[in-house]
Order: sequence, then C-alpha cells, then structure tokens
Amino acid sequence: MHARECDAREASALGLRLGAPVLGGAHRWSDDEGVIEFGLWVVPTRVTIGYQYDA
Repeated sequence: MHARECDAREASALGLRLGAPVLGGAHRWSDDEGVIEFGLWVVPTRVTIGYQYDA
C-alpha cells in the first residue's frame, strides 16, 4: 500500500479531482499451485479500512 495522487482514470471513476490523494494497493493470493487472485485497488481519503478476524 502507498499514498499517492490519483490518475485521470481513477479520478473519473471515483468522482475525484485529478491528483487528489488516495491510498493505492495491490494484493496477490496464491496456493501451492500458483496465483489464485491478483488485484489492484484505490481508496480515497476519509474511507476507513478494517478487517474482521474470527477466532
């Protein structure tokens, strides 16, 4: 994850001004056979990210 300025495509999709601050990230999930999922994502400011873990 890293903070950066959004590009034109992201600004249009998220309704932001070009260059607005965002948090960008990538994830890759894999198992013994290889990659299952790869994703890129962008989150604008004032959005909370949380994870729920079950014991």
